[in-house]
Amino acid sequence: MIANQLWEEAEAALVAGDRGRALDTVDEALHQPLDEEGLHAALDWLETIAHGASQTEKADALTLQAVAFNQLGAFADALTAADRALALVPAAVPARIEQAMALFELARFPAAAQVLEQLERDAPQEAWVHFALGLLAERRGDEPAAQRCFARAATLAPADFPLAVRIDEQEFDAVINDAIADLPEMASQHLDKVVICAEPFPSDDDLQDGDLSPTVLGFFRGVPVGARSISSSSDHAPASIVLFQRNLERAAKTRAELIEQIAITVAHEVGHLLGLDEDDLEERGLG
Repeated sequence: MIANQLWEEAEAALVAGDRGRALDTVDEALHQPLDEEGLHAALDWLETIAHGASQTEKADALTLQAVAFNQLGAFADALTAADRALALVPAAVPARIEQAMALFELARFPAAAQVLEQLERDAPQEAWVHFALGLLAERRGDEPAAQRCFARAATLAPADFPLAVRIDEQEFDAVINDAIADLPEMASQHLDKVVICAEPFPSDDDLQDGDLSPTVLGFFRGVPVGARSISSSSDHAPASIVLFQRNLERAAKTRAELIEQIAITVAHEVGHLLGLDEDDLEERGLG
């Protein structure tokens, strides 16, 4: 309902010849909780606004396109839009942030670090920049630098980047075991030959195909039960479920939330083992 009202306002602004107000309206919409349909509507409006716009307005429209594509998870398209915006206005901080976000999600870590390090100098009040630098420091094993970056992000935007809830590895494993024990029998009966383990975060090998986000909470490796072929021995190789401890810790604000999120992630990945797709998981509250 709110989005529809904003689209009407964008249309009215365009009719009045005020592209700046139309862009502001779409920007406001992108700060609302839009579903996939709403994000595609925003992209359509931005394409319309950019047609015949000035160079600065076109750069702003491209930046907002990058925002929408990043929210959709279309990171290659987001990177293209951000690069096009920066070709028009090279120093634009919002476009550089979207560029860095897309590079990070595409696991192009050295390129993301280069953009983020410059942003840290040019826009030191941008909390996400410090948070992303913390993620990169964590990946390269520089824990002190990671904690400094996370603390800075939490100071600048405590609601968006609270400090992670940390538990030790032994307790984390115990919570996973409790979550497995709570699974219904129709799911747990398929776990005899499944390895369930924890890792800090996805490895570079996990990310090389571009199918996973570096901040993913868990991952099922293998062939789902219902898709295995009797004639294919590789289909019956041991499957595994990996939970990424650091990412899960960052997804919670309290220990209770962390325990709940671990249970949800275990159930979600077991759902993939059983052959459920994302829509099935959403319907069952496991998305």
